[in-house]
Parts: sequence; C-alpha cells; structure tokens
Amino acid sequence: MSHSKYPSIGQYRNIIKEIKDSSSYVGQDEEGNPIFDITKKAPTLTFTGTTKVHGTNGGVSFRFNNFGEYECQSRTNIITPLKDNAGFATYVYSHKEEFVNLFGEIEDQLSDILKRNPQFYGAVIYGEFCGGSIQKGVGINGLPKMFVVFSIKLLSDDPEEPNSWVSDSFLKEVVVDNPAINLYNVFTFGEWKIDIDFNQPEKMQNKLINYTIAVEEECPVAKYFGVDKGTGEGIVWTCNYNGNVIKFKCKGEKHSSSKVKILVPVDIEKVNSINELVCNVVTENRLLQGLDYLRENHIELSIENTGSFIKWINGDIVKEEIDLIIGSGFEIKEVMSPVSKKAKIWFFDKIFSDGV
Repeated sequence: MSHSKYPSIGQYRNIIKEIKDSSSYVGQDEEGNPIFDITKKAPTLTFTGTTKVHGTNGGVSFRFNNFGEYECQSRTNIITPLKDNAGFATYVYSHKEEFVNLFGEIEDQLSDILKRNPQFYGAVIYGEFCGGSIQKGVGINGLPKMFVVFSIKLLSDDPEEPNSWVSDSFLKEVVVDNPAINLYNVFTFGEWKIDIDFNQPEKMQNKLINYTIAVEEECPVAKYFGVDKGTGEGIVWTCNYNGNVIKFKCKGEKHSSSKVKILVPVDIEKVNSINELVCNVVTENRLLQGLDYLRENHIELSIENTGSFIKWINGDIVKEEIDLIIGSGFEIKEVMSPVSKKAKIWFFDKIFSDGV
C-alpha cells in the first residue's frame, strides 16, 4: 500500500473563495482561461464542526479481505515501531486484535458499496494521536495517549476517485469508543451545526469566532476526561458539496499559525510592508510545527539540518499564506529571504537553548 497523506485543511477565507468560484464557474474561453458569472448566487451549505484535537496526525491503512496486512503512517511517512512517530505505530501494533476487528467491521458495513465499486481495495483510518507529552500547552497534555478517529477514506485503484470519504453518519456508527485501548470517535466529544450563506459569509463570522473561543477556553476532549478549563485548539468544519468533502479550520489565537487581527477572516488582511508580513506569518506556532516536522521525520535538531527546517517553514507559508502574499502586492521570492532569516535565527536559538 502506498502512503495516502491526509490533506491539509484550509481556512475560512480559502473555502469562501473556493465555493464562490465553483458556483460562478461557467466554462473556459478560447485560450482555456476560466469564465465566471459573478451574478450567479452562491449556495447555502450546512457544515458540521468537531473538536480539532492537538496531537500528531496518524493513520492506519489496510486491505479488505487481508486485515493482517496493514500499515501505520504519520502525515508524511509510513512508520513502524522501529521508526515511529510519538509512539503511534507501537500503539497500533500493540493492539492488533482490536484494530483487525475494527477493519472487519468497516468492511462489513461497506459491503454493499464495495460490491458496486470493486475499485476500492482498502481504507485508511485517520485520526489524531494525542495526550501524554505529544503537545504542550493544551488541556489534554498529561492524559493517557489516545487515538481520536476523525475520518475514513476508501483506497482506490483510481487516485482521482470521487466520493472516497465515508460519511459522518457512517463514521459515528462504525468507530465505537474502546476505552480499553484509548481509541475514541471524535464525535464523542460533541459537534456543532451551522448554515453558511456564501453570498454573505461575513454574517457567520461572529458565530464561528464564539464557537472557537469557547473551545480554546475549555477543550471538550479534556473536559470529557475531567480536566476543566483545559486549553483547546479549535474546530474543524466539514461539508459535502457537489460530491466533494470540503473542510476548513478555525483555531484560537494561542494555536494560530498566523497573527491575524480577526480570528476568522472572510478575506485576506492586506499588509503594507514585508516586515509586517513576515511578523504575521513567521509565528511561534508555525516555527514549533517546523520542529514537529523534523522530529516526525527523524531529522536531528542540529545546525546541519537548518536547511530542512527553513525549507519546511517556507513551504508551509507558501501553501497557507500565498493569497496573503500576492494580495498584499509582494512576490514570493522577495518574501522568502526575510522569512528564512527569521526562521534561521529562531532555530539557532532553540538549538543552543535548553528548550529543544
């Protein structure tokens, strides 16, 4: 089985643009450029929110009819107990019987779909491996390590296969909490429902902010396990639209990768100087995520690997903040130099301090 990476989740402003572009798209001109009809109304869509758990992304992929053949993965790599990520592979392989039973239950519940769609040969269970000391500064820190499942994807011989993500209702039914091995369904910790009119997405801004602040002030996962007022990360919002699963995330200020003036912006907040831009995007949280990336890939935190750290920071900024960079009138190449300089100084400081 090949590694099936869990996709990155964008922000509210990214989803607004995606939905508006999709609903107003009418075709291409003679040169192949897209044509949009801005008079067409955008839809109103219902989103389901679940707690964004702060840990490390983990997945378990398996083949139908051969549950003994399964693999563990981090966000970026296949992992094993000998080359692990925060102990996730060790956890899965230590509970082989329970996971094999879960694989069987998933196949049984999907039997009708699999008969109609023989291209699906297996599935991946995605979740967050969290608790313990995996992440600092969150309410679940210090709790026993646990695996919180939030998605299941069917694996297909066709990599472009649509509708390969199972529904929330299926996920709720098939992934049953198993406290004996600290495995939980993300819906155990609550959910939210909102209707977003994408003709007026700003009207939902305050509600999204209030939900996010409430989770940051009291993490639903930590509260479930008896930790009151433990800090939470935020909420992931999900919707099925035109046969595709679309998601966006809302993080509290303590966990945001950008210094935003508005917690849930509906469009980019333009900046007037490169220094201001660098300050906004090269945040402590993003830099700490860069360290997590090195650790996940078993890259030593040393001067020799400064380039790997800077490369990840640059790539993450381009991936998540390109609309901000371009919308503020800058070219990517003129921004990357001061970004790299700030990241390098921070990395050196971490290496030579006791904090790494």
